[in-house]
Amino acid sequence: MVLGQGPGGRKPRAEATSCAQRDLNAWVGSHRSSGEDGDAAPERAQSPAVRVLFLDFDGVLNSDRFDAEAPPAPEGEGWWGPSALDPHALERLRGLVRRTGCHVVVSSTWRLNHSREALSALLGLVVADITPRLHRTPDGVRQTRGDEIRAWLEAHPEVSTWVAVDDDIVDVAFFVRTDAAVGLTDEDVERLVERLGA
Repeated sequence: MVLGQGPGGRKPRAEATSCAQRDLNAWVGSHRSSGEDGDAAPERAQSPAVRVLFLDFDGVLNSDRFDAEAPPAPEGEGWWGPSALDPHALERLRGLVRRTGCHVVVSSTWRLNHSREALSALLGLVVADITPRLHRTPDGVRQTRGDEIRAWLEAHPEVSTWVAVDDDIVDVAFFVRTDAAVGLTDEDVERLVERLGA
């Protein structure tokens, strides 16, 4: 899928529980307060493994096939609403989160048009966070989605295992690429589970 173009060549809809939810608020809150002291490190070291899924939307939670077969969006919903997401892909995502206990961090451009709470409502599961939006380096180099994921990881050293899922190539170490023609498949889920652990 071409960046800036929705499934089937349409205008961008943009790229816009689990047992892990029990400790989610404490986990996110502890890393948004940056003034950690040395006494906190042993406690983090003893905490359960923190697994993170960096989630794209378009080409993962929808597809060219879904776009061609789905009924028109309700009037007034626009390109960013729930009808743009494939229910089958959403169920696969929820199953992945249940199996692995991973935290979902949205890397999709859908994060630019929805709050974290709205993204959680769209997905039917808790969104732990979103990646930062980076533009260009001081010397003018355009920053990539991979740069945004790395920036988030640098701010969250407690993460033990992670993987990104996207229909475009992302320049990160751990990455599962979906086919935008069909979106997230059972085979993709198994590859993600293999990386995240169950």
